[in-house]
Amino acid sequence: MKSLKLPELLKKRETPLAIEGTYQYDELPSREGVRSALTVYLCDVSGFRLKGTIQAELDLECDSCLGKFQKKIAIELDEQYVFQDKSQREYRRNGGQEIQLNDFYEEIDAEGELDLKDLVRQMLLLETSAKQVCGMEKCEAAPYEYWVEPKK
Repeated sequence: MKSLKLPELLKKRETPLAIEGTYQYDELPSREGVRSALTVYLCDVSGFRLKGTIQAELDLECDSCLGKFQKKIAIELDEQYVFQDKSQREYRRNGGQEIQLNDFYEEIDAEGELDLKDLVRQMLLLETSAKQVCGMEKCEAAPYEYWVEPKK
């Protein structure tokens, strides 16, 4: 499933709802794909909670020696989504209060949908560092020409 259609979820009111998916991303190559196992829990009429795991074995290139290596990633996901009209009412009512742990949530349109493939991609990008290093004992730095831009 690539997206969670919220009007259908609210109409059926059947939760918890288990959602499994396997995704491929050009910028995060993986032979077996990125696997997600998520569960949706409705929170009365104000929103929903999305919990689960994301697992991948990414095929990366070392930024130091340019060698290929694999990196296993496992992410625990626990996100809270609040429908926009509800969060706006609470914001006006609770103005000026200290922020509590449960105040961290994402606003979402109750008539829209949540792109699960993009959510999984964002979580992976946050988990991987900008510079990938294989960490192998024999890892040698890339040739000098690789790091220096050629003169025009």
